[in-house]
Parts: sequence; structure tokens; C-alpha cells
Amino acid sequence: MTAGLSRAIRAENPAINFVTLTFVDDVDGNVEAACQHTLSLFSEIFSKGGKDVIDNSFSVSNGVTHISRVAAPAKFGENPSRALDLVVGTPGLLDSLQFDDDQLYDTPLQEGDVEFKVAACGLNFHDIMVSLGQMIGTALGVERSGIVTRTGPNPGFKIGDREGDTVLKHAAAGGVGQACIQPAQHRGAEVYATVGSLEKRDLLKARYGIPEDHILSSRDLSFKHGIMRLAKGRGVDVVVNALSGDALRATWDCVAPFGRFVEVGKVDIYSSARLNMDKFKYNVTFGVVDVGYMANNDGLHFNAILEDCMRLVRDGAIRQLHPVQVYPFGQIQDAFRYMQSGAHSGKIVLEPHEDDIVPVVPSRKPKYNCDPSASYVISGGLGGLGRSISGWMVSRGARHLILLSRFGPVRESGQTLVAELESAGVHVETPACDVSDAQSLKKTLDGCLTGMPPIRGSSKAQWCSSPKVDASWKLHEALLDRELDFFILLSSTSGIVGNRSQVSQGLPATSLDLGMILSVGFVAENSELIGHLRAEGFTDHACVGWAGGLTSADKTVNYGLLLGTADSPDTAEAIVLEAMLTKISKALGVETVNLDASKPLHAFGVDSLVAVELRAWLLKEVGAEVAVFDIMGGSSIRQLATLVASRSSFVHLKEVD
Repeated sequence: MTAGLSRAIRAENPAINFVTLTFVDDVDGNVEAACQHTLSLFSEIFSKGGKDVIDNSFSVSNGVTHISRVAAPAKFGENPSRALDLVVGTPGLLDSLQFDDDQLYDTPLQEGDVEFKVAACGLNFHDIMVSLGQMIGTALGVERSGIVTRTGPNPGFKIGDREGDTVLKHAAAGGVGQACIQPAQHRGAEVYATVGSLEKRDLLKARYGIPEDHILSSRDLSFKHGIMRLAKGRGVDVVVNALSGDALRATWDCVAPFGRFVEVGKVDIYSSARLNMDKFKYNVTFGVVDVGYMANNDGLHFNAILEDCMRLVRDGAIRQLHPVQVYPFGQIQDAFRYMQSGAHSGKIVLEPHEDDIVPVVPSRKPKYNCDPSASYVISGGLGGLGRSISGWMVSRGARHLILLSRFGPVRESGQTLVAELESAGVHVETPACDVSDAQSLKKTLDGCLTGMPPIRGSSKAQWCSSPKVDASWKLHEALLDRELDFFILLSSTSGIVGNRSQVSQGLPATSLDLGMILSVGFVAENSELIGHLRAEGFTDHACVGWAGGLTSADKTVNYGLLLGTADSPDTAEAIVLEAMLTKISKALGVETVNLDASKPLHAFGVDSLVAVELRAWLLKEVGAEVAVFDIMGGSSIRQLATLVASRSSFVHLKEVD
């Protein structure tokens, strides 16, 4: 009780220097040592008048003085044996890149299959398009290298293995571009190229000797006239294209009679864009190369092509791409954003390291399933956390719930929960009950069980300012004669660090202490507490999807909650503007102070790929649907914030008469 009292007094009166010293061991046998510890600590703290004292709670165990710290366990996230696969949590948001269980890991290897430990991954625009939701149903990371660890029958590998025409190549300074230039030059072809910057032009001149007048800009459609002029009106024999829209059609016009157009991009394919058929009368060929599709559906041909490529590497016809920019897996989002910016040359490579810290979806193996023929009690079941827990239990098979609360489903949120659960076929009882009253609790449970199966589990997620142990113990006693599978108690970090007027919190116990959760629970429903708790040093968290795992790797601000508290259009616009500047700053890798809200987004280099991500983010985090045209138009960032705030479904301003 002293621990809770001291924490409450310190919280209410910070000027008081209230220090506690606890002896874990029995001091009766060594009173002198206990006195020495006490005097030594007293002298250390109060010799300077008690000023600059940081710690105020001490304990002595085995003769050693300890101080309290709330810290993340160092090895909590380590699980080297878990097989993981990179996935996109929310298509359109690079922030949601995360690792989840590899569903194919336990699948037996078939004929020709090999398993290898990844040593490096090449990043390309295919990965960006998948991440931004522009390509559906395809995997990330089609470029990988590593060491073979397992093989199926007849794999072609063994465990331990490593490792005359005119040609136009768009985006030639990138990885695919440089990989195309080298075999073309090896065969004596004349190479034309397009790039997006002067730095990339200089790279092609210096490394591959391409004449400056053969390197054109891909930033507009002027390259078409330049190519036709250089090719004396005939066009080029081979085009390797990754552009889309008008740029693809302009490139198609550059193909010479009997020429070959090789499409490696996917945007126009997935959007079913149209192509001018008139060009085919000159016996031209339009072909598509999808390496991922080929690998999955024509393995023999794919392997033969790879063997030819490796032979060119061994013969020196293809050199290492330049430059190679290496990112650890711990910076995977930074690598994706750099690729998204279009500013890179050469190749972006991801390398795994033992000390990488990456966002990982909590493992769902083994999955816990509730018994559909049993009842489950949730004390505080109509509160924010209780509603979240009940939803999780239903997703795991529970079909009979007893949701205890002091007043029953009088709030709209509770009524909505009951309606949703009942529509899902769940039998729900929501009696009003004081859990700390043993007789009332027993009568309530007995009444519910007249029409429900036996109770097999209980969770206590109820907020109270009196000692939680009282109500918890009453619930324990009421369920003591039941055969329970689990009995879970939730507490608060206030029991560790203390809180004003809550003297009773701090009694010795083992529990799951929850911090400030913004998505559900008491703080989420009482937004005026957020500023106070942050001032006290609490950091906020979002409640992860119980059934689906992580939704955002680094979400720290619940803008939907903040917009719900806005009392004027100006306040809502200010919240949206801050949110947008923070998001744009991260997407572009620039400081927010360098973003002028009076300028449009395209002034800072925001292209359509960034706009697609921003649009998805605004819909998810701010509740506003805007078009890419609105984002890429001439409106300033501030004007865009005004538009977004006016469309936000989270803003509920009261009309003034």
C-alpha cells in the first residue's frame, strides 16, 4: 500500500521529495546491514537538499540496491527460426510494409523447386506498383539471391550453390536499363537512351560511352522527335519500354519496320489501355516480358534465359550495375521511398543483417480458438477494450458472451456492439452488475447461465479507481468452481508509475499493464486526457487488429480522433495540414520546415506514385476521399488541406444558430 500511496502523493505534489526503500529479503537476521543501506541512501539523496533527485523508489535484494525502470525487453522481438515473407498491410501505404508468416514455408518442395536463404534482394518498380496497390495479386521481391538450403527432386542445383540493330531503352540509368544496354553493346547495337536528369545522362556517358546526342529526356514527349531525327525517320529496331500512357504511344511510333517493341512495364497492361493497330502493317512485333509470370508458368524457358545471362556475366559481357545502393532490411521503407522518388540510378539492393529491426505481424501460429459451445465472461465488456476483446473472441469462435458493466448497454457504442454480435449469430447477455458486489455478481451470472452453456473463460477489462484487486477477487471467487481455460486481468501503467488520487494502485501483482491506447478504451473515448497524459510522459499506441495483425508500422498519432475533437473549421484544417506536412515530409525525405504550405505539391517533386500513396493515406487516416487530380493540381498544400478537412468523415462540427 505504501508504494501506491507514495506514487499518488508525488503525482499530486511534485515538490515533495517522497522516497521509498523496500527490502525484498527478510531483514530480521541482519538489521545492521538494513540500517546501513537506509543511511547510505538517505545521505546520497538528501545531502544536496533533495535537489536533482531523479529516482525515488528503491529496493534492496541480496544486498544490492535496485531502481525501477519501465523498458522494452531486449529479446522480445527475436525469433530467428520464424520464416517470414514481406507483405503490404494496406495497399497504397508504404508505411504498412511488414513481415508476416511465410505461408509456403511448410509446403513440401516439388520437382525442380529449391529453397534458399536470402542474401540480397534487388528492388524494382514492380515492387513499388504492388505496394501502392497498382498491381493486384503479385508478390514482392522477384529479384533475390542467396544460398540453397533445400531442394526438391531434380532441382538443377545442389545445397550450397551461390550465385548490328538500333536499340532504344527508356529509364536507361536504372537497373533494368543498364542490364539491357550491356548485351546490346556486346552484340554491336547502336543504343539510344532516355533519362530523367543530367546526373543520369552523365552516368551513361561515362560508364557506357553513349554519345550525348543519343541520350534524350524522358520528362516529356520530345524524345519522339529526337529519336526519329537520329534514326533518319526510320525508327529503331528494338524498344525496351517501361513508360505508360502518352509516353508509351509516342514510343510505339518510334519502332522501325520489322522492329520489336518489348514491354516490361505493367501500368497500361493492368489498366487495359488501347494501342494504335496501324503500326502492325509494317510487320512490327509487340511483346511483353513478365519475369515473375514466366518463372511461375514456364520454368524451363526461364531457367534457360537465366543460364544465358549468367554466361554473359562470366564472359565479362555484363558488368556489375553502377551505382549499387545497399539498404539493410531495417530501412526497407526508406529503400522503397527512394525507389518511388525516381531519383536513383543503378540498382537498389536490400541486405538482411542479424541485428535488423523490422516491422513484423505478431505470429498467429498456433491460433487460439474459443469453444463455440461455451460461455465467456468479459467484465467491462461494453467499454472500448472490452468491445475489442469481444470482437477478437468472436473471430476465434466464441458464440456465447456475458458482457458485464455497471449500467448495461445504455451508450450507443454498447448498443451497436450488441447488434453487430447478434447479427453474427452470437448469443449476448449484457446485464448491469457491480462486479465488486459478490452477491450481485453471483446472482447475475446464475441468471445468465440459465439459458447459456457453462463458462470456460473470463477477461477483466474494466476501468475503476478503487483497488482492482477487490473486483478481480470477487470475480475470481464467483468463477472458482468453474473449469476455466483462462482468467485474464488487465491493469494500467498507473500501477507502476502512479497517478493522482489513486493510492490503491500499486499493490504487488502480476498483470498486463496497458499504456495510453488511442484507438479503443477510456482514453480514446475521453480525448481531453490525451494532452495531460502526454505531458506526464506517456506515449500513445494503437490497438492492433486482433485477428489481422499490424496495420501500421509506426503510427503514432490518431488524426481521426483529433479531428473528432475539432470545434471549428480552422482547427480541423490545422490538424489536416500538420498531418499532411508530416506525411509528405516522410515520403520525400525532407524536413517539414522546408515544406512551404503556400506552394503546390508538384513544386516539391511529388509525382503520381507519391500522389497515389497520399490519396490512400488520406482516406485511411483522415477519412477524406480526394482524387489524384486534386493532389497533383495547382492548389497549394494549405488549400488542399482545406479541401481534405471539408470532406473528412471524422469532422463533426456543431451548427451555430
